Amino acid sequence: LTEGLSDARLAPFIHNMHVALWVLAAVSLLGAVVSMLRPAHGAAERVAAPASEHGAPVQRAGRAGAPERSAA
Repeated sequence: LTEGLSDARLAPFIHNMHVALWVLAAVSLLGAVVSMLRPAHGAAERVAAPASEHGAPVQRAGRAGAPERSAA
């Protein structure tokens, strides 16, 4: 692919490709940090779970920790 290009024309492309990959790596790491800072999915549901008449938490259908789907 680079047979017809001189080093002078290829160098800016390679440099910009390296910059783009470093930026993508930084954004990926930032996303991982933000993801780790979020609370667990089940933590908010356990705290805000409604109680039945007898004071026991109401059992919800579905997998544990899975988001509930509302019927539209």
